[in-house]
Amino acid sequence: DRGSRHVLFFFLFFFYHLVLFFTRFRRCLFLFLSFFLCITFSFSFIITSFLSVLFISLSLFFSLPLSLYVVLALYLFFMTFYFIIL
Repeated sequence: DRGSRHVLFFFLFFFYHLVLFFTRFRRCLFLFLSFFLCITFSFSFIITSFLSVLFISLSLFFSLPLSLYVVLALYLFFMTFYFIIL
């Protein structure tokens, strides 16, 4: 089922990045690559491309702790928006 797959990706993604944050694993490239991979499996191609560019831009302009909060907030917002649309 498509909806359950999205929910599963969301929870795996969320807890994975919480673990990364609390263990102080601060490798920007790895973090945003994992964002890209999770979104690739969760969204359509157009939304994936847009969010990938957005996340890469955030990684360049913000320090990791701030960008982590911003990206998690954006991810939660877009996932909520995506579930409301479908």
